[in-house]
Amino acid sequence: MFHLKKNLKNLNLPEQNNDPYINLSNAKESKDYRKGYEDNDLHNHVTSYLTIKAKLGIIGFILPLILILSSVLFFQRFLPSISHYFYVHYLGSFFTGSLAIIAFFMWYDESEDKIENILMNLAAIFAAAVALIPTNTLDKQHISSEGGLSNYGEYLFVSFSQNGMRSDLHLICASAFFFILILLIFWKFLPAEDPKNKLRIIVYWITGVGMAMAIIGIKVLPLIFPKHFDNDLSTHTFWCEVVALFLFSITWLMKGEINKARFKLYLSGKEN
Repeated sequence: MFHLKKNLKNLNLPEQNNDPYINLSNAKESKDYRKGYEDNDLHNHVTSYLTIKAKLGIIGFILPLILILSSVLFFQRFLPSISHYFYVHYLGSFFTGSLAIIAFFMWYDESEDKIENILMNLAAIFAAAVALIPTNTLDKQHISSEGGLSNYGEYLFVSFSQNGMRSDLHLICASAFFFILILLIFWKFLPAEDPKNKLRIIVYWITGVGMAMAIIGIKVLPLIFPKHFDNDLSTHTFWCEVVALFLFSITWLMKGEINKARFKLYLSGKEN
């Protein structure tokens, strides 16, 4: 503000001016000027906030979509989990890069709610950890003609050694990431929603419960249907993660739309 006033003085404007955003000599006009400046600053802040929400939703939608299309078009077979695409040439870079971008935007995303900021920062840390700490690679026998993944051939590398601790840490970070997303929905997003927006409240419940069921299903399905899901090449984990990411995408895209509506209310003077 100091630099703005200094620059205005250097313009050699008349002492009296009818423009409330230029004439700072009048107290009321000065107040109007500050209000206009604050509204513009708020507009920039909310626009940035909405842009981040939109990008998170878009990336959450594109990541599983690209993996599905690539698997169908080029390999005719899905890997056991989204994390296993870390070991597929080209797709591995896309997987890691997408998680890194999600982590960056979640860390950069700022809300007036301190607890929400803390949760977003924790989610960013866990998202980055999932990208940097890969799950165990598949065994060479899995990409043989007998193993069922022969279509991946040279595109699937298995040079990493098996490490139980690394795999467990990867699973913990991935689970923590989704747990925080679910916590944000039920602890922060739903309570802040206007009760009149019944449709959006229903969508929040669907995405929150859906994500929880998808993550729980990764461990529960093999226990209930061991013949179908209790094997190394079962793709139930992949599809559970796909569902969770699509629901994550819907949540963040919708969250941005709600904030945009509230911003309009603020500018109209109906919301403080």
